[in-house]
Formats: sequence, structure tokens, C-alpha cells
Amino acid sequence: MVGGPPVRGAAFLSESLANYSAMMVTEKTYGLEAARKVYDFYMERYLRGRATQAREVPVLEVEDQPYIAYRKGALALYTLRDHIGEDAVNGALRRYFEEYRDAVPPYPTSLDLYAELRTVTPDSLQSLLTDWFETITLWDVSTERVVVEPTGTGEYVVTLDVVARKMRADGEGNETEVPMEDLVEIGIFAPGEGGGLGRAAVPAAAPHPQRRADDPHHRRAGAGRRRDRSLAKAHRSATRRQRRSRGNGPDRSRRRMNNRTSWTLAPKEAIAGARTALEIAEAS
Repeated sequence: MVGGPPVRGAAFLSESLANYSAMMVTEKTYGLEAARKVYDFYMERYLRGRATQAREVPVLEVEDQPYIAYRKGALALYTLRDHIGEDAVNGALRRYFEEYRDAVPPYPTSLDLYAELRTVTPDSLQSLLTDWFETITLWDVSTERVVVEPTGTGEYVVTLDVVARKMRADGEGNETEVPMEDLVEIGIFAPGEGGGLGRAAVPAAAPHPQRRADDPHHRRAGAGRRRDRSLAKAHRSATRRQRRSRGNGPDRSRRRMNNRTSWTLAPKEAIAGARTALEIAEAS
């Protein structure tokens, strides 16, 4: 619909937008769970690509790196949609297309579309754009300890110790830890079929304590994001592959967050365990 010049970021304007559209068509046609599977597939392919290919760049600068253009770029847009809403993202895309539909040189670049996305993103979420589009950002989130204690009244108190780290990487894969100020979503689930997750156990103190999560992997609104099998596990696996190919890298100590959370669960909930998910993006 809009032509772009052969410069850095050109693949974001073509392939990332095309694959984001495909994710949205999947969601609208087959539902959120199907879109979630596409998200997981894209994330796995992105992490595999960054573990095996040289010179990673931010989404806004992507040229001939398919694992970024086809995967991460689409994930970035989809994650942004989850944070600010579909109408906001569609509005930014509509203004971009209307502005440059019949463009003549100089043609628009990824920065022009990015400016529209920034306009519709609230100040509280501008850092999300920086993490997903401008930089190579990775998160490592894990539950270190889970304690389930019955109260004697048919309820349980669940205490979680969560460790979270946030890193910025350069094009060579060198990572530098940065302050972790992202929100982290905590989920406690009953057993599901085939070893998966079942119903979400909602804290009894919540406004709707009997509510069940119909899509426990995908938070539709909020100030942060994502994800269960998260970037945390997948990135650790990718990093191990990188280190095996390069030799042992420097030790990176894990910094414990002051994040101990206790919940009282509603009666009759079967406690299967706890999963943590980043409130981003989900993701670089």
C-alpha cells in the first residue's frame, strides 16, 4: 500500500506489518488461543535466529534479517496492540497510510510509522516502545520458590519468590543488565488437560474472586505484558546455545527482586503451581 526506500528499517514496513496482519487475521478468525500459538511460534523463531545469526539490530533498523522482520517486528506490534488497544494501533496505521499512500521521494521510513505509534502511546508506556522497537531488550523472569499453606478454612495462602532481570544487548550479543521496573504478571492455575494449564485461581481479595481466566497466557489490557513460557525460559535456552558456540561467557549473577507475594485463594481451587510472565511484550 505504501512504498518505502531501500534503507534500514524497510523490512519493518513490509514484512513486519504483513505478519502482524496475519496474526490479527488468525485471532479474528480462529480466536485468541490460536493467535497465542502463532505468538509462541514467532517468539521461538526469533530467539532461535538471534542465537545463530550475527549482528542483531533493533526492529526499526531491520533490513535482511528474517527472524527480526518476520518475527520480532510482528511480535512488537502485537504486544503494543495488547497494551494500548487495537483501535489506537489501527488509528496510527491508518494515518500513516493516508499520509504516504501516494508518496513521492523522499519516501517514508520506519521512523515515520514509529512516530505515529508514539503519538498514540501514553507516556506511561513509552518505555515499551523503546524496549521493543529502538533497542534489543531481553527479560529473564522466574519463580524461585512457591509455598502453599492451607488456612484451615478451605482456602490456601500461596507465597511466591520471583526473580527478574532485564538486559540490553548490542549487535554482538553482549548483554548489560539495566534496572528492572517492568510490571510482572503472576498466575496460579489449576491442572489442565495434557499437563497444560487449567483454570486460573484468582486471589480471594480481588473484586471478582470467582472469575476464571479464559486465556491465561494473554493479558488483553494493562500497563505491561507478557508471557508464560516466556522470553525468560526461551532466552535462557538461546543464551546457552550462544555460549556453547562462542565458549563460556562471563558469569552473570542474578539479582533478586524484593518481590514476595502472598495470595489467599478461593475455596476448592486445585493449586497446580505458579507461572510468571513479563508485563512488556512481551519481548525482544
